[in-house]
Amino acid sequence: MKFKFLFIAVLSLTILFCADAKENELKGTWKLISQNGKDVTGKINQIKFITENNFIWANFDDEGEIKIGAGGKFSIDGNTFTETIVMAFTVMKSFLGQKFTYEYELKNNKLHMKGKIGNSPIEEVWERMD
Repeated sequence: MKFKFLFIAVLSLTILFCADAKENELKGTWKLISQNGKDVTGKINQIKFITENNFIWANFDDEGEIKIGAGGKFSIDGNTFTETIVMAFTVMKSFLGQKFTYEYELKNNKLHMKGKIGNSPIEEVWERMD
């Protein structure tokens, strides 16, 4: 009986830490380098910060002035990354409260995300900056 309890406790902790590790692998600062198959390096200045439970992204000009951005909470289920917008620039006010779901893959310090915004498919590649 003790062995069964110990086994269940160890298994539960392993599952818990594996789930945390999956979320933790995305923590950091990311720069958008590709959107819908097109290289945007030098054309779009966009970064995304991912913390333990939150994200924020901003698009800014060459002088550093933020032009547009949004942020909120996120969740991960397997390889599905779901963002819930809870704050946004005025021009993105209509996105408040909406959820956006992406399938993601992390390889070679690049975060590949594929999903939809409305009815429009979007595919992005973000490169780790830190």
